[in-house]
Amino acid sequence: MDYEELREILKKAIAVYGKDAQQDMVIEEVSELIKAICKIKRNKNNIAPELKENLYEEIADVLITLEQLIMIYDCDDVVEEYIEKKARRLKERLEQEYKEPILTESERKYLSAVIKPFQEYVMSIEKCHDYLKGTNKIYIQITLADDTVNNLPIFDACDMKFQNMQFDMRYTTIDLGI
Repeated sequence: MDYEELREILKKAIAVYGKDAQQDMVIEEVSELIKAICKIKRNKNNIAPELKENLYEEIADVLITLEQLIMIYDCDDVVEEYIEKKARRLKERLEQEYKEPILTESERKYLSAVIKPFQEYVMSIEKCHDYLKGTNKIYIQITLADDTVNNLPIFDACDMKFQNMQFDMRYTTIDLGI
């Protein structure tokens, strides 16, 4: 079904059921979407397929009824302008707030697995040069709350591992997204 065909159907629904009834449908459908989202969030560790299907259905219902609302108030252009304005504002905020992750996904998984047994005791993680083995040798140093220092195996700087970590800077697990 193309967009024009959908709009014709929605226009007929407004004519048959009335503007007030269709506005009430927006409220009802938004409410049902809120409930579906709450169920998904409540079961986030074990989301049953029927919960996902219900969410998808409610999203579709809300989109349909919002399209009808736009038609009722004849505000396509105004809504489009607001969407563009809000998207630009969000983009600006994201440019100010977004920080590129320090670790790649594989680096994050590796460090997460390494520190998992003692993660609550990790005070800092830093990338260091191994000056004894040559300046192109690097290792990761993990410092625990009791000042115990654990060094991970040495690797070559040219291996391109932990590229976004600065040398000799102490990162927390939060800084690294672990």
